[in-house]
Amino acid sequence: MKIKKSDLWLILLAIGVVALSFVLNGCALTPKPVVPDLPASVAPKQHVTVDEQLIAPCIPLPLLDMRPYSESDTLDPVSAWANAYTDCSGRFARYVEITSKLLNINTNTAAQKGATDPSATSK
Repeated sequence: MKIKKSDLWLILLAIGVVALSFVLNGCALTPKPVVPDLPASVAPKQHVTVDEQLIAPCIPLPLLDMRPYSESDTLDPVSAWANAYTDCSGRFARYVEITSKLLNINTNTAAQKGATDPSATSK
């Protein structure tokens, strides 16, 4: 039995369409990433504006000079480092407070205060 050239093209076209449908169906069956649902109180495209001073990077600690220090000389750099740390940690705590309220995040404030309480670590 001899197949006409026009019939051969139709058979090849049908095989191609079937193969293409298998490929497309295979792509449709691939797992899709699961996006967690947002809480009802959070809008999907909510914009939050935070004061730029709260998100500014902390200033680097001043470097010590390479010289011998007397007892009274050591107080100046330690005081500067303490001020820089206090400023940066205060801004970070305020940032956490603002964003947790805006995004309805439950924070454990007792644990945060305990971690920053110097008497808890000086034992």
